[in-house]
Amino acid sequence: MRVPKPLLALCALLLFSAATTVSPAFALVVPNQCNEMHGIGASAGPGVPADCSNTDGVIRRGDAYVRDLVTAIQRSALWKTGNTAIVITWDEDGGGDRVAGTKQSCCFADAHNPGGGHIPTIVITNHGPRGVSDPTEYNHFSLLGTFEDALGLDGHVGHADDQAVLPMTPLFALRR
Repeated sequence: MRVPKPLLALCALLLFSAATTVSPAFALVVPNQCNEMHGIGASAGPGVPADCSNTDGVIRRGDAYVRDLVTAIQRSALWKTGNTAIVITWDEDGGGDRVAGTKQSCCFADAHNPGGGHIPTIVITNHGPRGVSDPTEYNHFSLLGTFEDALGLDGHVGHADDQAVLPMTPLFALRR
C-alpha cells in the first residue's frame, strides 16, 4: 500500500518484547531517517542508500520496516500471552493544507486545536475486537494521555491534560 506523499513521517510506538514474555511497560521505536519516511539526500555522506533520497524509495523502505517489525512482534511470545498493543502513527501531515487555528493544523496548539493535523494512527492489539474504526477526533495529546493513563502515571503532561483532549481507550480494549 502506498502512503500518500503528505504522510512522509513515521513514528512507531510499541509495547512489546520480541524474544520473551518479559518486556518493559513501554517501548518507543523510531526508525532511522531512511526507514521512517523522511529520507535524507545523497549528499548527507557516504553509505546513504540511493532509495533514501527519493519519495518512492523512502515510502517503500518505511512500509518494509513497519511490516518486518510488526511481523516480528506478532510472532513473539509476548504477543501470544500479554496485553500488548502496537501503535503506528505519523508525526505530521504534509503541511500543504494547514490553516493555523483549525483542526487541519499540525503541530499548532491553541484553544481551537490542541495539537494534531490529519494523520493516520493505527492501533493493533493482541486482544479485543478487530477492525475497530473510531470516528472520534483524537490528536497526539490523546495518544500521550492514553499512554500516561495505561502506565498509571500521576497526571498528564502539557496539553494531554486539556479537557478537550479525549483518551483513545476505545482502541485499546484490555483483557481482564
